[in-house]
Amino acid sequence: GEGYAYYKFYLPFTLYPAQDTFHINDTIHLHANFSDMLLDSNSLNYYKVENEPLACFFALDHLDTLGVISAFPNFTLIVDTGNTHPGGGPGQGLRLMQYLYINSRYKFHARLVPHKKGVYGFHLNSFSDQLVDFQNRCQSEAMDIFFTLNNSAESNYYLILQSPDTLIASTTKEVFDKTGGYAFYVIE
Repeated sequence: GEGYAYYKFYLPFTLYPAQDTFHINDTIHLHANFSDMLLDSNSLNYYKVENEPLACFFALDHLDTLGVISAFPNFTLIVDTGNTHPGGGPGQGLRLMQYLYINSRYKFHARLVPHKKGVYGFHLNSFSDQLVDFQNRCQSEAMDIFFTLNNSAESNYYLILQSPDTLIASTTKEVFDKTGGYAFYVIE
């Protein structure tokens, strides 16, 4: 609308090793290290987004059960760079992320260690319409944040389609991808 600036940013994340099967006590890394010069997908301009909170969170859910059930109890979460806080959601299943902002870069690194067999889905998300003011304009500015995981490489979307939960199985590939979705097995 008039007097309203709206931005849409995609943040790059890496989940590695990028495989569809992990063993109990393996380590799964979640990594981000990106410049504060962010490309706005709406205007195709770059903006310096300096030390904004970038209110993002991630979730880890069971894909082999009915209902959205947090799988965090089956994992140990170790945060090496940045911070996380419990963020509510189903079964307190969201982890709010706090980036380390240093030398004009946003950084985050966490490790997930699985302890139980199962089929799991990981995704990132953010609070929509976050108010910002990095152009120092008088009008309102708001941003939406989406994600690009592993440069959009294979993320095992087929496991989503196999979920017995119809709500989970109806997740489109587009939504799965822009929320940094990743699905995987954990075996003995």
